[in-house]
Amino acid sequence: MNLLIAIIIIFILLVVILAVLIRFVKKVFRIVIIVSVVVLIAGSCLYIVNDANNLRKNFLKKEKLLVLDLDGEIVAAVFSRDVSVPVPVGSVDNLNLFYQDKEYDSMLDEKYKLIIFDWDAFSGLESVGEDEYIFSMSDVKTVLKAEKPRNFLVNKMVEEKSVLLKEAVELSVNNMFPSDDHLRSVIFGFMLAEFIENDSVFEEFSKGNVVIYPDSISLKLFRIVPFKWLQGFLPEK
Repeated sequence: MNLLIAIIIIFILLVVILAVLIRFVKKVFRIVIIVSVVVLIAGSCLYIVNDANNLRKNFLKKEKLLVLDLDGEIVAAVFSRDVSVPVPVGSVDNLNLFYQDKEYDSMLDEKYKLIIFDWDAFSGLESVGEDEYIFSMSDVKTVLKAEKPRNFLVNKMVEEKSVLLKEAVELSVNNMFPSDDHLRSVIFGFMLAEFIENDSVFEEFSKGNVVIYPDSISLKLFRIVPFKWLQGFLPEK
């Protein structure tokens, strides 16, 4: 009888000890999970903030390739760095070939970012240009899509001046714009200058009118979080 009582007592003690151990292990497991989640969230936040800070720090000062997509074709491109005047690209044929094949790394080359503007990003503009080269957005689109945009420009300027000046105007235009793509890219530069006065690359990015490559975690976040919430984390333009 005493042996039976002893066995029962030992059994009860083992059950109690096991229950305590199980409960203790569950608590530790819960703590481990909570700590892991907190560390993961904190680490992710730090990574996103660091990525956003790097973008803010480098976006303006590093060289970028900016291209214009009009009806699925790259029609113009400029190199941009700091706040200096964008440098027009004289030929975009290769860029367009890479674009059609989605070879964005080839387009990017050694630049910091590739920024692809859709025509809709400039919907707020009415005209662009300076001095004698002022274009309505209707004319801009015509020039960008024209097979011989320099001829279009010459004819337009001759209409406004005199047919007797056609030879002089043609010489001036060809000297100013060595190639048709150069003219298109200069006009794209005019568009960007007007755009930056009233708009933001990142606001149009959030609307889907601008693509920035390569992508990053902060850019992914900017696509889903309202633009106004993130303005303090973004480069000004």
